[in-house]
Amino acid sequence: MNDDSPFVRSADRVRFRQEKMAKCGLFATERMFCDVYALLPGQSQRLHRHDASDKIYFCLHGEVVATVGDESRTLHPGDAAHSAPGTEHGLRNDSDAPAQVVVFMSPPPHHG
Repeated sequence: MNDDSPFVRSADRVRFRQEKMAKCGLFATERMFCDVYALLPGQSQRLHRHDASDKIYFCLHGEVVATVGDESRTLHPGDAAHSAPGTEHGLRNDSDAPAQVVVFMSPPPHHG
């Protein structure tokens, strides 16, 4: 993402990958990031946690199962889920159709 424009068209950025879920960047700053996760049927994001970050999943197209803590729910277009810092979370596409999920996280994890 080398584009400094405050506007993006997600359809221009989203790409599905056969080998694993794709993270398609929309915006990123030192304070947050916003991606679209593109999941083909059977793809997933493993359960994990971020000790100092909030994460929001917003289902854009298709349907995914979001797990936050001990609870899992199917998200349909327009549905969202929030994972607070330190809470285990992940996604999986159990459907037979591709899915897209907008993901917002603040602050972004810092890998050093």
